[in-house]
Amino acid sequence: MTQYVAKRILTAIPMLWLGLTLTFFIMHLAPGDPTDKYVSPNFDPAVQQLMTQKFGLDQPLYVQYWRWLSSFVQGDFGISFDRARPVRSVIGPYLGNTLILSSLALLVSLTAGVFLGIVSAMHRGSPGDDLLTVGSIVLYSIPGFWLGLMLMLLFSSLLGWLPAGGIVSVNHEYLGLGQRILDRLVHLILPVFVLAAASTASTMRYMRGSMLEIIQQDYIRTARAKGLPERTVILKHAVRNALSPVITLFGLSIPYIFSGAVIVEIVFSWPGMGRVMLTSIFQRDYPVTIAVTAIIFAMVLLGNLLADVLYGVVDPRVRYGAGHHS
Repeated sequence: MTQYVAKRILTAIPMLWLGLTLTFFIMHLAPGDPTDKYVSPNFDPAVQQLMTQKFGLDQPLYVQYWRWLSSFVQGDFGISFDRARPVRSVIGPYLGNTLILSSLALLVSLTAGVFLGIVSAMHRGSPGDDLLTVGSIVLYSIPGFWLGLMLMLLFSSLLGWLPAGGIVSVNHEYLGLGQRILDRLVHLILPVFVLAAASTASTMRYMRGSMLEIIQQDYIRTARAKGLPERTVILKHAVRNALSPVITLFGLSIPYIFSGAVIVEIVFSWPGMGRVMLTSIFQRDYPVTIAVTAIIFAMVLLGNLLADVLYGVVDPRVRYGAGHHS
């Protein structure tokens, strides 16, 4: 297992480098210049030239690439063109907010998807199963930004039950400890639901199909013939084996949810990396854009690796070797 994980990590390094290299050249070859936003009739062209030299944009592209790559491998993401601060200080305060939102959405999608999938499979053909099936298709098909706007309109504007956006209320600092915790949780409800909706629907469909296949196996009939309680048969024998394909989906859901947070954060004015990345793209802030892209790529590779490892934990038939798993 250790050798397999180490090999996967070593394989992920060139993939990460290739993805970031493509991002670097696409950003730099796109029309426009980071200093264009400062241009105005009262702006001295000489100042723009000095700024271009300060950012190193007057150097050949291969020189800029080498300078960026040398800094990146040392853990230095560079200086933000737009904010004139280290990229770490720009991203740092927002990364935690995105991780909180994404982690909660991932937890909700996994637990709710697995639970609803089991319930749907155990009541196959019932009105409840039909309702869950239709509901999962609808949630999976609805665009996240539209769902967020509709929920905001219903629960915030019409009913006034939940806040329309932000991470805390205006008077948050004047509340007691318990009220501050509740205030943060209330602000999480809508964005977490929207971010987890499609992944929950997908997980439920996979779990339902896997459960329907597993409960038809001979060892399940044997367990029932031995007189074991139905709950024991389902939870101990069926669910564990049915989780195998869902685990793979769980690993792939990590980058899906993390990247989907970009849209959700914009809709709900959530101060996370999504808004930072969108702003950096419009401002042509290359260092910030590439740094955020690196984090997203890392989450994709981590999700795939985690899916493979968890697959071996859930399914005892899987054994990892030094070069492959079977």
